[in-house]
Amino acid sequence: MKKLSKLKGVKALNKKEQKVVYGGDFPFYNPIYCGCIVMTPYGYLEIITVRCDETCPDGSTPDPRYGP
Repeated sequence: MKKLSKLKGVKALNKKEQKVVYGGDFPFYNPIYCGCIVMTPYGYLEIITVRCDETCPDGSTPDPRYGP
């Protein structure tokens, strides 16, 4: 960490910025989008993405572990 902090142009992230850090194409955690497990018309379970402040189609609370 000490070597990283000495790099030119490096700044510390505040708490809000730390919560939306992405590592390439794979987010560590995205507090905006969560996932819901829903039954498709064909009888299969599927994970859909919704905003974390919304509810799932079945009325349950979205789970951040299933987000994008």
